[in-house]
Amino acid sequence: MTRVRLVAVSLLLFACPAWADEPTPVGLVVAVARCPDSAPFVAALLQRGISPVTGDAPFSLELRGSGDDVHAVLVDRSGETLLDRTLPSGECTAVADTVALLVERRLEGVSWEAPPVEPPPRPARTKTAPPSRPTPTRAVERPRISFDLLAGIFFETGFEEDDPGPGPEIGGRLHLARAATVGASLGWLRHDAIEVGAGSLRIDRVPLSLFGAWSRRRSGLELDLEARIQLEILAARTRGIADPGRTTEVSLRAGPGASLAVELEAPVWIVVHAGLLALLAGPDLVVHTIGERGERTPVATQGPAIELGAAAAWRFGGGERSTRRRP
Repeated sequence: MTRVRLVAVSLLLFACPAWADEPTPVGLVVAVARCPDSAPFVAALLQRGISPVTGDAPFSLELRGSGDDVHAVLVDRSGETLLDRTLPSGECTAVADTVALLVERRLEGVSWEAPPVEPPPRPARTKTAPPSRPTPTRAVERPRISFDLLAGIFFETGFEEDDPGPGPEIGGRLHLARAATVGASLGWLRHDAIEVGAGSLRIDRVPLSLFGAWSRRRSGLELDLEARIQLEILAARTRGIADPGRTTEVSLRAGPGASLAVELEAPVWIVVHAGLLALLAGPDLVVHTIGERGERTPVATQGPAIELGAAAAWRFGGGERSTRRRP
């Protein structure tokens, strides 16, 4: 007899898993005019081990009432009516407790099964292409054109008798590409100390230089190796003698040079340069007649020239780099 009872209890537990494991899910619909809020009904059902749900459930409870009465209908998933009661009016909490008690008693001993849960579909396998290797690229920098406006002082020899002091100089440089520069400069020098008999000789020199350069540039530093040609206008006049004379001549020089530019703060640069100029063409200066026979004697003799200078430069353009990539 004891074994029969144990088997019966075991079968009952397997048939009604909701009693032992979890609350009974019940779909709840509340449409009661006197109690529009479903919160009291939900709380009362939860206290009795009944879980109101909004989705699929083995039981469905509908509460409706347009007047004072509340009509409660409980059906199972097949549509069979398990409870159909009309309750008198009262407070919403009291009506909710009464409905929960009726549902609890009616569901005692009623078995139910949760709907089967379908496993999620397996994601489709897709073949992924191997990552492509990036095409090697190299940066191509377009030439940046910039222009320097220079103003400074320079010193230049060129006469065997006397060397003048420093004089002013202006000029410009055009940077055409990464390693090419062209430019020009114009200066002015004066000699005052060449003695001619009882007087003296004054010479004004106006050198006009043209040059091309190969440039080596780094951040804030530039070195130029130059090839320079110079056309110099010479205006000479004697002073302090009875028969003063004057003349104007032109000389031509050429030679190598170098300059170094250092960036102080954009766009200002400091430029120093040096050069050696060989005399290609240029007569000696003859400005006074000496002797009883009237022969003309040179009083100033030209020779090779050494040029030194320093200037401040203002740079225009060249601030943006235009780059692109090529495979």
